[in-house]
Amino acid sequence: MTQTTDNKNRVIHDPAQESWPYHGTVLFVHLLRLVSTLIGVGTLLAIYRLGRIVLPDRPGIALGMVGLVAFIPQFLFLSASVNNDNLIILICSWTVVLLAGWLYADRLPSWLELGALGCCWA
Repeated sequence: MTQTTDNKNRVIHDPAQESWPYHGTVLFVHLLRLVSTLIGVGTLLAIYRLGRIVLPDRPGIALGMVGLVAFIPQFLFLSASVNNDNLIILICSWTVVLLAGWLYADRLPSWLELGALGCCWA
């Protein structure tokens, strides 16, 4: 990696090291990007669930919410790169889903639901 005087980092890719089959650091980065993408899918599932909780009779709204978030350029960028922001977004999304579910429920939260919230906040 080289750094220019205008503070723009540029990564130089070596096609010989990055060709299939992946190995070493390139394999590790690709696996991390796969995990990051799966975390992004988990966030989209949380958003869909939130839409179904808030408007249970309108599944199209929930799909629209997912489509809106899924195609935000920054969300796409974060979901395809290696970072720790995806996990924060996932945890916050599921926390909102749990809390919204409690607001719309006719009962108190169960111990399992309280434990899930505790895991999100831990």
